[in-house]
Amino acid sequence: LPKMKHVSVAFAVFLQIITIGGYAAYWYATRIQSLNALGTSKKFPAWCAGILGLAWCAMILLPGGGNAAGQELFNYASGIVFVASIYLAFAVRGMLQEYASRFMERSIAVATIAPSGMMLVLFGPLYLQACVNRMIAMRYLAPKI
Repeated sequence: LPKMKHVSVAFAVFLQIITIGGYAAYWYATRIQSLNALGTSKKFPAWCAGILGLAWCAMILLPGGGNAAGQELFNYASGIVFVASIYLAFAVRGMLQEYASRFMERSIAVATIAPSGMMLVLFGPLYLQACVNRMIAMRYLAPKI
């Protein structure tokens, strides 16, 4: 079984708050190898995780209200973070669903593994971590220590 890291969702929420949202970029970056080890037809878009991390850093480091140019750059960085986060969340969901469909009928995998698009948009890696934890409990994935 492929190994994925089990993280308490409460701890992940804590990290998301403490890092002012930066944990999302970290979550994706640290799971690239594990997600690619699932052997799905699509590979994890690591380039997008890199863009997410860079845009998040730019968003945090740029002065938002100092001047018009700074505000405009902040707005661009915020938009990139938003779009990259949603893209990565749906990409990972597709990989997890495709992997789970080896053990159950595809329609059941889609209805069981991260079925809510709204939860993906709102909570991204926090929702995905809850799904990974559930897949570990179902013994579809092995816990990575």
